[in-house]
Amino acid sequence: MSFIAVAVGAATLIGGVASGAMAAGQARKNRKAAKAAGDKIDMLEGSRQKVIDPFAGMTSLDSMLSNQFDNLQVATGTAEFEREMSDVNLANMTDQALRFGYGGGGATALAFGANRATRQIANTIGQQEAKNAMLRAQGAQDLMAARMGEARRIQSARAQGAAYMFETQENRDMARLDRLAGQQTGYQTNANNLQAQSASIFGSVVPNALSAYGNAGGTFGV
Repeated sequence: MSFIAVAVGAATLIGGVASGAMAAGQARKNRKAAKAAGDKIDMLEGSRQKVIDPFAGMTSLDSMLSNQFDNLQVATGTAEFEREMSDVNLANMTDQALRFGYGGGGATALAFGANRATRQIANTIGQQEAKNAMLRAQGAQDLMAARMGEARRIQSARAQGAAYMFETQENRDMARLDRLAGQQTGYQTNANNLQAQSASIFGSVVPNALSAYGNAGGTFGV
């Protein structure tokens, strides 16, 4: 038996075994990496944020509503002013009639004229009081509407902020899950390929060694 042939055959056998073992070792490492990626996926899935309702914090603003025009009151000051001035005018006119010798009709006419002027003044005051009251009510109503609008804006902004934060975190989690899933698939594919390669090497190592032995001049038999 040729020593060289034996050496060539043995070297081929050893090399094949080493290559098969290396491929098998790499397959194990890839399977381990694939499992680690899968564990991270499970952990991330288990710690995902709960789905939220961004509008859950919104509350009714009906407590801010009121009808400011309900507070409008009759301008009683006008009637009181008119009554007081009428009494004063009547007293003055009576005093003048007695002083200058006017008859009762003349005094009444003077008092009537004075009262008419008083009523005109009172009407003017009443109109101004009513206008002022209406303006105050309108201003209060506008202020209430502005406050409600601001409250709605703040509630809406908070809801939008919560939705944005949730969506941002969700996108980050999904991106990480996609990366881990890609890694897991890659590692598993590599492990399968390397395992198949190792099996192929181990399956052909003996035939290859015998072939190398024969090509080197070795013979079989006694």
